[in-house]
Amino acid sequence: MVKLKDLLGAALAAALISPAAARPAADFTQGFELGAFMEAAPPAPEASPAKLDFFNKLRATKGCKFVSFRAGAPAVSSPVTLTSHVFETVCEDYQDGRHCYEKLLRRETRKVTVELTGERTPLPWEREVFGLCLEDTTLTVEVAEASHDYKIIKKPGRPVYRVEALAQGKIAENPDPSGITARLWELPAGGEAPVLELKDKWAEFYRGLPGAERTVIKFTLKQDNPHWFDGVILEKELELEPAELYRLDFSALAAEFRRPLEAGRQYYVRWGFSRKGSVSKGSFVNGGETTRLVFPPR
Repeated sequence: MVKLKDLLGAALAAALISPAAARPAADFTQGFELGAFMEAAPPAPEASPAKLDFFNKLRATKGCKFVSFRAGAPAVSSPVTLTSHVFETVCEDYQDGRHCYEKLLRRETRKVTVELTGERTPLPWEREVFGLCLEDTTLTVEVAEASHDYKIIKKPGRPVYRVEALAQGKIAENPDPSGITARLWELPAGGEAPVLELKDKWAEFYRGLPGAERTVIKFTLKQDNPHWFDGVILEKELELEPAELYRLDFSALAAEFRRPLEAGRQYYVRWGFSRKGSVSKGSFVNGGETTRLVFPPR
């Protein structure tokens, strides 16, 4: 039940904030009629079962794609389409509390191309990879892999948004991980130790470069010991001139063996390489292991 003092409080508040011309003034020094005063007061708004709040809390999904270039490929990529969905948080107040949900506000779409410009001298195995992301209306570009330093220049437009990657200078990169591969692992007839041959598909390229480019081969000859740690027969590193074929004859290295090879036992080589010079970083590339070879051959 509404109390009289509550009605009086509401009426007084309305009287204090409303223009005097809107209703008769209340003179408390004379007789005061509540009925006449309430008739002149503005009506109260009707109660709403639920109150809707738009807090303008936006969340945008991020749509990303990669664009890559191989050496010798066209300097302009085909357009890629990026899409970002923008959601708005909407909350409603009910008697049992507040309930919030997300409503799709809009969808942003951009077609983007990347163009490589400036003086570039990529090596045959190198590539340029750019990550493109659209979040709401913001496009971001990251250089994921590159043979050069690039300055990114964004050129918004319709129907295609252009990204220019301007080469600023060459940077040293890791050597081609598949540049050297195992070609042969065998024990020649009458041989005292196995032979490992490695093929270098970029030897001619490295030989044509100015400066002293070198190939570093690291290898470990091991004895296979079932149910136990494999034994190390020889561990060595060689620095060689670039060549199409590197032949490692373990017979010539037998004097460095930690122990002689045993008949009927299996042996294998774990190997890897790096490049030494001004072109590539000196990063080590793990070449893996050869197959097991029984000594002597049966």
